[in-house]
Amino acid sequence: MATIEEEIKQIIKEVTNREYISKLYISHDKDDIWTLYLYLNRELIPLVMSVQGDEQRFKDFVADEMKKRRLQEVKYWKTDRELPALECNSDGELELGW
Repeated sequence: MATIEEEIKQIIKEVTNREYISKLYISHDKDDIWTLYLYLNRELIPLVMSVQGDEQRFKDFVADEMKKRRLQEVKYWKTDRELPALECNSDGELELGW
């Protein structure tokens, strides 16, 4: 049987069509409150989702929240290349300084 962490990673994969490789933590307390901490690329500021109910309600909630927050549109990648700084164009909009 898969652990709840593996099940949540599978839900993330189904919603986003991407495999989640960063750290995640799930807590469950005596009041039946489930909390998911997704660290994405932010070690100090995780994305937190919390709901009260049974395990199935928690999994359904995570899937719904990921869709509402449009996490399927978020992309992170690793690179060994230094990226240029952002610069303002003449209209005051930010653009990459290639």
